[in-house]
Amino acid sequence: MRNKDQILLEQLYSEMYSESDEDIMAEESVKKITQFLKSILPQLADAAEEVYNNWEQDEEGYSHEYGHGGICDRVADAMASKYDQLRPSDLSDWESFTMYKEYECHTDFYVVNHKLKEVIEIGLPPHAYETGGGYNWRKNEEHNIVPSSFHIGGMYLDYENIFDEEGNMREF
Repeated sequence: MRNKDQILLEQLYSEMYSESDEDIMAEESVKKITQFLKSILPQLADAAEEVYNNWEQDEEGYSHEYGHGGICDRVADAMASKYDQLRPSDLSDWESFTMYKEYECHTDFYVVNHKLKEVIEIGLPPHAYETGGGYNWRKNEEHNIVPSSFHIGGMYLDYENIFDEEGNMREF
């Protein structure tokens, strides 16, 4: 038979080491958004492909719209827009945004939940559709933008490194 001290100690350990309802809800929300993102990868690939197909370059790789630069900004914007069109109301807490990563000279698409302080990257590497580096990119004529080209997951920065206390994106 357990005494009062054992029962109190068990309750204390239970409270200290069990997941809170908030943690469980956050975990479920992250799983749900991740499943949704995986389900719309074909549509995201189509949105990226449309940007690629509209990218005109001359024989030297110059574009009147982009100069010698690539299209990652427009690809990320198109994917974020497609996500916004397809997002169901039960995932309305997950907002889209794009962010330029200077060390990669590349822009990707992300979703953020400010209540949960969670950020998920939906990355499409530039080599999936262009060749080059820095600010000199050319169309990759043998490109293949397909759902398996993407990666979905955490990112190199935590929520607090990207957003301030009011949920505004920090300046980098």
